[in-house]
Amino acid sequence: MSNERKITLSFDLEQVANDILTKCNLISKIIKEEALEDIRASVQEPDNPETRSIINRSVTEAFGNVKVACQRYLHTGRTEDNNVLEQMVSNITYVLDNHGDPTDEIDEIEYETITLELYIPNFNTSVTDGLKSQIHKYVVDYTMGRFLQDQVADKAAEYKALADGEDYPRIVKLVNSRESYTARKPSWI
Repeated sequence: MSNERKITLSFDLEQVANDILTKCNLISKIIKEEALEDIRASVQEPDNPETRSIINRSVTEAFGNVKVACQRYLHTGRTEDNNVLEQMVSNITYVLDNHGDPTDEIDEIEYETITLELYIPNFNTSVTDGLKSQIHKYVVDYTMGRFLQDQVADKAAEYKALADGEDYPRIVKLVNSRESYTARKPSWI
């Protein structure tokens, strides 16, 4: 009987986008100097067409790094690379005018979901929520670091330090959580 457990983690990119927007809004509030007004405006709108690709690329990179952290147990993933970015949004519905034509006003946004399927032997399922939360935090921190690196370097460094020094090692630690470890004796004895 196998003690391997299937762990499925789904990440709603709307939650990632909301966290990024919230953090960017807070950072823009601390930029006070008039000389930095352009930077403040850019940080306030990480979803504008000029910076959207930075966010999409960063989310793609972050989930790629998560897959590396989970590689030993990862069951799903790309089998070929066509350099496609993870898209944050899968569909946008616009409000229609009186003639039935779409306006510029957005009615509804449908966000993508990224699913990781892991098969982990003897996995301690009590850490599943912590693992999911830590992966989400890593994706947000990594994306913030990449987005801010050319605009607010000190804040970017803070997020990079969190992602690389705190979040990523915790993902690895949680993925390796076991209910019990098999006591092994050296084979040469």
